[in-house]
Amino acid sequence: MVAICGFWIVSVGAVIFSLNSLDVGTLETQTISDGTVYVAGFLMVLMMNAAIIAPALQLLRPLRLAKTISRERRAITPRQHFRGKFSASTGCKTC
Repeated sequence: MVAICGFWIVSVGAVIFSLNSLDVGTLETQTISDGTVYVAGFLMVLMMNAAIIAPALQLLRPLRLAKTISRERRAITPRQHFRGKFSASTGCKTC
């Protein structure tokens, strides 16, 4: 399914890229092939960016970050503030 969608995206992008040459009637096949190369290159760069950004976002551990922030906001005493910032999962052995 992904391959079929990718094929259609590249094909439609190539035709859109070559609309002017199809209108004029010169170098149609060359412009369509150039469009497929450009759109495929753009999709490759887009996928490489996603492959780098997605693991980086997972390293931030957004659920744990949200829990830590909420614990700090609910804290009343200094001890609760400390335990909210440094929970047992961060490696604080004195808590």
